[in-house]
Amino acid sequence: MLRYLLHARHWQVFLFSFGILVLYRIIAVLTVFAGTGGGRQPDTSLIEGFASVYPLFVFLALLVYFLWIWAVAKHLNPLIDPQWRPPLLRFRLFFFLSLFYILALLVWVMLRGGLPFEYIYLLPVHFLVMCAFIYCVFFAAKTIRLVELQRKLIFQDYFGEFVMVAMFPIGIWLLQPRVNRLAKENS
Repeated sequence: MLRYLLHARHWQVFLFSFGILVLYRIIAVLTVFAGTGGGRQPDTSLIEGFASVYPLFVFLALLVYFLWIWAVAKHLNPLIDPQWRPPLLRFRLFFFLSLFYILALLVWVMLRGGLPFEYIYLLPVHFLVMCAFIYCVFFAAKTIRLVELQRKLIFQDYFGEFVMVAMFPIGIWLLQPRVNRLAKENS
């Protein structure tokens, strides 16, 4: 799966990640509107049913995003000259921390139907996980540029890639062809 993400076309990665959410929305809207024919009110149990599984679709979209970041960092990192290659240990720690937290949060939302007021006590943990995820985005962006340039980088060298990885639905259209080329040249 990870190698597939490196060699997939930009539109395929986009469809696997955000196409899932768009398909869910289309099915939900059409199903709800189909039940409102003849001036009837929509069935609230149907709307609640769709709302209860929405976090699952969000998780699937986020999983593709996370797997793409993992594939870029893990499989392109060995292509970097050893003197410039960043170690993967911190990336792995922050990656799995972010993934576990998002999974736990989505399971909580699915089982409880929302976040309680007590969630405010988890804000420091949420902030820590956000910082960890930003580091993962930073690492993936830097890895792409390090493979291309093979020299010591400053943040200005990969700021554009950082923004594109962070804005995944838009950035994937520009980044994925470059990732394809790097993976193809070095496979």
